[in-house]
Amino acid sequence: MAEDGGGGALDGYGGYPAEANGGLTEEPAKDRIAFPQLSRTTLPLRLLEDFEIYDKRAEEKHVGLEAARVCTIVVYGKARKICGGETKSPKEVLTAPLVPLDRPPHPLKLAEVLDWTVSHSDPPAIWLITVRAWYRLGEPSASYLRTYGVMQRRLAFCHATAHALRRNYMLSLDVALATLEQVPVVAGDLTDPKYRARIEARTESVRRAEAVREEARAQARAAGADAYVNGGLAGSVDAGTGNANVGAGAAAATGAPSTPVQYERRDVIDDTAFIAEQMEGLRKCGGLVPGAELSAPPIVATFKTLLQVTKRKEAVDAKIAARAATRAAARVSARAALQASRP
Repeated sequence: MAEDGGGGALDGYGGYPAEANGGLTEEPAKDRIAFPQLSRTTLPLRLLEDFEIYDKRAEEKHVGLEAARVCTIVVYGKARKICGGETKSPKEVLTAPLVPLDRPPHPLKLAEVLDWTVSHSDPPAIWLITVRAWYRLGEPSASYLRTYGVMQRRLAFCHATAHALRRNYMLSLDVALATLEQVPVVAGDLTDPKYRARIEARTESVRRAEAVREEARAQARAAGADAYVNGGLAGSVDAGTGNANVGAGAAAATGAPSTPVQYERRDVIDDTAFIAEQMEGLRKCGGLVPGAELSAPPIVATFKTLLQVTKRKEAVDAKIAARAATRAAARVSARAALQASRP
């Protein structure tokens, strides 16, 4: 397996030997990264597929980019070079779709990741920055998919927020949250037990609705009535048996939720601070709307503190609920004592 490591190191400070600094010997920084000697001014651009991210201190433990410092992670994956990624400038390469070279990917270990950044392209992506190249993260491995779901969700939220702000720069909080609730649940979150439970509940409701439809069809066939219009059930009256509006009742039953699983408002609020940070960076570089000098949209300031405000409100509500439960229990106990004291 290839390893993206470093080459020669600089001595002392400013690239000069330590002995040249006034004759004093300086201790080299322990966490200083050894940068390789490259013959070009920009780093190559490559793809990284089927990747997994581990903690250096316990390489059997998956970690998310959002929950770890880059100096403590090690990345395994399958790297592929892209057309022009080794020779052209990033501006030339990134203005067109990335096309992998017609060569099989090779296993790679990234032991020294310097940083990571979000590319607000369409679709958005995450780039890992190492001492030798930039790696665009593609699809994670099957075992890492659930851990990577957090970043997949945040990318989707940022993408939706940027589109909403380009349509309405003065976006309100209610509209912003409602927009993000409509974002389809990402693949990584679909493996989470919380979302699997929601999927199973919706699947069960659809199954029950289908059972009602089948029963109504059987009744209609028995009565010789054609209660279907374009594949759906219509209201009908079976005069022979007195079963009025069988089709309408079945159609009402089929009104059970059959839409895809969606995020709840609290799921969105958990990620609003990250969204605000990304939108502010995008605004400052002129990538949100034309003009980097524009003031920040109001939703950015609101998103920055929304999670803390929500947690404080939840804590207050929990205290109120606990006090109410205590008072209710005391009333029940008092009634029980009164009942016991009566002859």
